Amino acid sequence: MDQSARLMARVADWWFRGIGEPIVTRAFALMLEDSRLRAATVSQIGAVTGLDLSDVRWFVAERIQDDGARADLVGLDASSRPRVVIEAKFNAYLTTKQVRSYLDDQERLVGDPLIDRALVLLMPPSRVAEAENVLRQVRSERISEGLLPHTAGTGVLSWDAWIDHWELAVDDLPKTPDSIAADLVQLRAVCRALGGVVVPPFNSDTGAEWRQRESELANVVAEATKLLMPPGSTAADFPLQKRDARFSPFRWVPSGYPAPNSWMAVGLSGEFADEGSAPIWVRYDATHPEWPTLRTRIMTSALGASARHDHGNLWVPLVINPERPGPALIDDLVRQAESLRRLARE
Repeated sequence: MDQSARLMARVADWWFRGIGEPIVTRAFALMLEDSRLRAATVSQIGAVTGLDLSDVRWFVAERIQDDGARADLVGLDASSRPRVVIEAKFNAYLTTKQVRSYLDDQERLVGDPLIDRALVLLMPPSRVAEAENVLRQVRSERISEGLLPHTAGTGVLSWDAWIDHWELAVDDLPKTPDSIAADLVQLRAVCRALGGVVVPPFNSDTGAEWRQRESELANVVAEATKLLMPPGSTAADFPLQKRDARFSPFRWVPSGYPAPNSWMAVGLSGEFADEGSAPIWVRYDATHPEWPTLRTRIMTSALGASARHDHGNLWVPLVINPERPGPALIDDLVRQAESLRRLARE
């Protein structure tokens, strides 16, 4: 990672990507103990939803609902009613089921439909459109089931917009190392580091676009190949390699063939991407212990049409689906790689 990055951003990038959302949620809850930031949050959500939420008195983190779901942050009024529900995401899935659960619980606990209440989705900038679409789907599902839409106001905010608003709220305070302003600098850095694994949609034909998004593609390779490692293994067992003759970066993972030393490499090929081909590929080296069998199985399958032989090795592209941003894109690439593994086992 960039050595000039803020300390906590470097820690986040290295240590708690997998648990980033709960950690940042707790950090936000601590920040919301400050009356200025709390008032700024209520006013910002009120502006986004067009509602009067001034009765919110405090926020709690990870409040557990009756159905077991946990809302990340909940703003309560003097009667402990959940007037504001905030769901924060980096690279985890956001589903209509999850959003409906929060809205149903809020509606039940607030009761009176005339009392303003809101649900806000807090997302990396690259996932704002996705979140807006989920909210539209929730409304459509309710109507298709013959139910009235939820009475809560809803909206989407990016992490950057949220922290921008907080910085304005405390702009007149001293900016010393132990100030709220210093905390916000670190918090923004953490959010950006964790948001770095969230990838906006690519064009299916990346063409020259891949050069502008090389670091994002490298993150995709790193995250997808982690999911292809054997259960119980660590990144130390299967390290991400920085470069070889055709890949940068890549990782060796089991190929699925039941033989010792049966590996495949999954990585980013700038050379192929520059030609207008896919940027992410699976490579089987000719040194594979079952090379003739494996090559025949792939070339006689539906994948054979897109495979290529180059420098004596066999390459199979992983297709980037332009409709799958973030975690869905990574899962789709893993699914494609797993299909190759199944083919190797047949």
